[in-house]
Amino acid sequence: MLRVAIVEDEDAQAKRMETGLRQFFGKTDTAYSAVRYAHGMDFIQAYKKPFDIVLMDIEMPVMNGLETARELRRIDSSAVLIFTTRMGQYAIHGYEVNAIGYMLKPITDYALNINLSRAMKQIASRQTATVVLQTKTGVAAFPASELIYVEVSGHRLMYHAKEQVYEVYGKLSDEEERLRDTYFVRCSNPYLVNLAAVRAVNGNTALLVSGEQLPISRSMKKGFLERYLDYLGR
Repeated sequence: MLRVAIVEDEDAQAKRMETGLRQFFGKTDTAYSAVRYAHGMDFIQAYKKPFDIVLMDIEMPVMNGLETARELRRIDSSAVLIFTTRMGQYAIHGYEVNAIGYMLKPITDYALNINLSRAMKQIASRQTATVVLQTKTGVAAFPASELIYVEVSGHRLMYHAKEQVYEVYGKLSDEEERLRDTYFVRCSNPYLVNLAAVRAVNGNTALLVSGEQLPISRSMKKGFLERYLDYLGR
């Protein structure tokens, strides 16, 4: 299920976006949930599970949209961000926080549909990301969906794909950053696992579709379970 946040202090504009979301996702029968926050501070303080799409007003009291977006990017770099504003000159600052677009108020069906379509394309592209590896014998490329997990040992990374294991030199933190917009999560320091490949979680162990088992560290367990349950609910 897609998760959408509406960060808007004007009730009329918030209701307009709620109606637009129902109409947009209703056309494709897409399951989604929408949560409205009246202020940026409320949004940041309540941020627990990641949102797929954030509709953010720029002109808000207490904490304006740009300040809120900067805080958002410190805790979540992957949420698709769309600004709303009455003053178009502010929209130029969107590049600072990787916003994909903005809508001028009063919001129209056309503007909302265009921006939501763009957001959905970006979300879909993450799910079809390609892993490209420079191996000892050449170059290997395959869909990220075929990668089960990545394991680090010293300066080597082992990419456990469906068909074979690829070994390259690198850092797991770099790969974690590269795949952070997909469904890969650390379950413990040596392992970055594809949530789509997790069949079940039993205690401190992730059971994979390949039959393998990966340990879940105590310090990462809470965050891992939250991401896994969120993935299952999509």
